[in-house]
Amino acid sequence: MNLRTIALLILLAGGSLLVFALTKAEIRLPFESTLAPAFQILGKPIKRVDRALTRVLPIDEVDEARYGEAIALRYESFNGGTEADQAYVQSLIETVAAGTQKGFRYRAFIVETRSPNAFALPGGVVVVTSGLLETLKSESELVAVLAHEVGHVELSHCIDAVRLEIAAKKIGAAPLGEIADFAMNLMMRHSYSKTQENEADEYAWAYIKSSSYAPTGLGRSFRRLRTYYDPNRSDNETQRAPHPVSEYFQSHPHLEFREDKYLERAKAWRKAHPDEERCVGTALLVARTPLNTVTHDPSQWSTED
Repeated sequence: MNLRTIALLILLAGGSLLVFALTKAEIRLPFESTLAPAFQILGKPIKRVDRALTRVLPIDEVDEARYGEAIALRYESFNGGTEADQAYVQSLIETVAAGTQKGFRYRAFIVETRSPNAFALPGGVVVVTSGLLETLKSESELVAVLAHEVGHVELSHCIDAVRLEIAAKKIGAAPLGEIADFAMNLMMRHSYSKTQENEADEYAWAYIKSSSYAPTGLGRSFRRLRTYYDPNRSDNETQRAPHPVSEYFQSHPHLEFREDKYLERAKAWRKAHPDEERCVGTALLVARTPLNTVTHDPSQWSTED
């Protein structure tokens, strides 16, 4: 056997070992969630990638505000809904978030899906489905849902969940866009604890009481959503393939209990304030016109919610 043959055999053996090692190795990216999955979940294509999102940062240097900026850059490329829907919800979220302690620039984005839902992301990003705008029947109900999601952000439920998951994965550094996408994927599938949901409910209730909206908004929003997701319904609207956004919402606990709880609270509030007019805002939701942009319309205000 000449030297050339021996060298060839050594190379073949080395190559075989390399192939074996690669097939057995479990290759892991810094995050299991890459850019594509979050957008595929929502059924949206990637239109552009902002250069700021490619910057690699140590995880411990990424504060919540930066998460919000990165996530907003992601959503800006495929924000759904009509311009009227987008402007309407953005105006409402700015009103709800005015004066919040964290001081984020809150941004709302619309996702086109018939499943009614809203969910919060770190840094003041709130995602609302087009189905939610169709399912709710008044601006007071929509504002209550938005206040609930703002509560999750202001009470640090979102960022705590992301940081806990990142710590568990022992990630040192990653591109900012990848960090943002990881947070998006996590929160789309995340189920808050019962305690956290209760805290966000209480946050929303406190906001509604201090606002000009009818206190029945929170309880009625739970009623609309419970009715929509009622497993006993058999109409064509509810017979659809599962969707991650709807599955997320169905993980929210005890809708009927929460509905009853806050409708009873609204009743008690009304008993204590029999002459105080509040806005239900049925026509405002239909017209996509925020309360704070219109002159006083007696038809939208009532002492009977």
